[in-house]
Amino acid sequence: MTYPTHLHGGGAPPAPTAVSVLAPGVDPVLAATAVPGPVVPGPALDNPVLDNAVWVSLDGPHARFTERNGRAARYPADVYDFAALAAPADPAAWADLHTLVGAGTVVRIKPVQEVPDRWEVVGGGQGVQLVDTGLRAEPAPEAVRLGPADVPEILDLVARTAPGPFLKRTVELGTCLGIRDRGRLIAMAGERSEMGVPPGRRLGEDPPARLDRDQRGLHRSASPRPGPRHPARPRRRRRHPRPRRDTFPARRRGQRHRDPALRVHRLHPAPPLHDRGGPKPRSAPRQGRTNFLGRHPPVSPAASFPSADSSAAAPGSTPSALHLAVALDGTGWHPASWREPVARPREVFTAGYWADLVAEAERGLLDFVTIEDGLGPQSSHVLEPDERTDRLRGRLDAVLVAARIAPLSRHIGIVPTVVATHTEPFHISKAIATLDYVSSGRAGLRVQITARPDEAAHFGRRTIPRIEAHDSPEARKLVAELFDEAADHVEVVRRLWDSWEDDAEIRDVATGRFIDRAKLHYIDFEGRHFSVKGPSITPRPPQGQPLVTALAHDTVPYRLVARQADVGYVTPHDTGQARAIVAGIRAEQRAAGRADEPLHVFGDLVVFLDDDPAAAAARRDRLDALAGEPYTSDARVFTGTPVQLADLLQDLASAGLTGFRLRPAVLGHDLPAITRGLVPELQRRGVFRRAYEAGTLRGLLGLPRPANRYAAAPTATV
Repeated sequence: MTYPTHLHGGGAPPAPTAVSVLAPGVDPVLAATAVPGPVVPGPALDNPVLDNAVWVSLDGPHARFTERNGRAARYPADVYDFAALAAPADPAAWADLHTLVGAGTVVRIKPVQEVPDRWEVVGGGQGVQLVDTGLRAEPAPEAVRLGPADVPEILDLVARTAPGPFLKRTVELGTCLGIRDRGRLIAMAGERSEMGVPPGRRLGEDPPARLDRDQRGLHRSASPRPGPRHPARPRRRRRHPRPRRDTFPARRRGQRHRDPALRVHRLHPAPPLHDRGGPKPRSAPRQGRTNFLGRHPPVSPAASFPSADSSAAAPGSTPSALHLAVALDGTGWHPASWREPVARPREVFTAGYWADLVAEAERGLLDFVTIEDGLGPQSSHVLEPDERTDRLRGRLDAVLVAARIAPLSRHIGIVPTVVATHTEPFHISKAIATLDYVSSGRAGLRVQITARPDEAAHFGRRTIPRIEAHDSPEARKLVAELFDEAADHVEVVRRLWDSWEDDAEIRDVATGRFIDRAKLHYIDFEGRHFSVKGPSITPRPPQGQPLVTALAHDTVPYRLVARQADVGYVTPHDTGQARAIVAGIRAEQRAAGRADEPLHVFGDLVVFLDDDPAAAAARRDRLDALAGEPYTSDARVFTGTPVQLADLLQDLASAGLTGFRLRPAVLGHDLPAITRGLVPELQRRGVFRRAYEAGTLRGLLGLPRPANRYAAAPTATV
């Protein structure tokens, strides 16, 4: 069925029935002469929502965009190029449209069954409206939300794929999702008309209607399996060539097709774009293996994990001179971040939210992300809960979140926080080893202690005295004991990772032997805090030893970093402090007998980033006003532009820091500012990678795969 979608008319008519309209991309010269033209009528309007979706949207959920005159309305020219009539058969509605847009112009309009005299149809099109009654609620995490900051990429993709009208502000109409390959946008889908269809009504439109969260499945997720055709309607020819079947499915199971002049705004695949300046990543996906939402091939089995030498940089690649990580915490590190429009507070407890964050970080080629966690609710007080209700409270388990999102990424490291106090190292060892398998060698942990009495009460095994002053002798003694326990905790975890030799699994079907029992070892750890026999029940992780990281503010935690960590996070406020801290950690490292072992020292900074320093400062002031107090942190708080931050990072790196862990004040704003502002600036300066150069997290950081401490030593076997 063909519907007229581009109409034009002559000058101001003597009667209000002759009107003219204009749409972007159509030459106004076409409107010089009004010539009545034939119109192929469409079916009668049998559903006022679905069959006049643009009007329903402009008259309701999208009223904030509406330019309206009586019974005619349109979107602003830079938002969307459609107009609509309340009643297409009503001559008064056409007169209202004429007054709204002026004479001698062209516009897209739908649906119309016939046009008034002196109107000419100058263009038409066919389309398919998808109506789905079995939507899935959860988004596929490979698809990341796109926003105003992504407009240049979106318009570039539109120029390469010609999917239909997508303008500078079209992304504001609703949820827009994108798929990235090696940091480049290769596909997108999004909402345009928002109809607010209630439960039980038929769904659809161009693209699918924006619904409540539990009804939004069509535009967020789809199965690659083609579904049955609507029995009452033949298959229609499409306006645009159908992409390859393995890239974009024709239908979902349970879909029905309607056929007004609507073309579904669907994913528009484009060939992957590799960085011209760097090598193709080792783990790049094979062509033709990406499905409707860009799902990647399954995670490689354990048998194909990298060997002991594969954690080094790939041949021909240049390891990054500077390493970058981001710390993910709720909606951001500022306590009022959840109140920002980009914060998505309703989605904080969904897997899709965290997958989006990790995908954005991976887009920026960052080394890894850390995920914050704790044993008690967040609090404005370090050592006790507070009574505030105006701040984000509640967390998901960081290790479980990491395990959920790790298979959805390809290169970036995933480092959840684990609290050594009150938890058993055997359980942590098993969980992180599992994460290393799930992520194909990109796992780590951030070890943390807690001195909160309320958190100790959750377990009932011991009591922790209330600390009145942080610098009191009692507080220092307690903290020293907790960090000593954490050091033993990590030692047990590391020994358990080594309790299976790399070749302990034989998997010999012919002889019926799955493991070599001589290559499973007791660890026999006896210490003040733990007594663990071993071995683990999980084979040695792909990295041998997943990354161990820790935050350190003083001499005692510096000692933990020096003895047990691969990466330590420190909080210097200037270059002089950074130099002194690095010197202190290196001294502790030598005292621990690890002088020859690689150890990264990262600087932690909270960042408020904008293109203009005044805008960044104003945003921070506004957030402080919402929080009711100025924001302070253990780390330096940076407010400024990505260029200024790049200057600061290079200055701090000159003091011996090998990388930085950035804490975005508002994740929805400052994380993209890092990946799309800071990273390109560092790349321009030649100090940050242009492609991932290794297949494991240890490899990205230039850390070797450790030898197994038990492999050469004869010990008692299980």
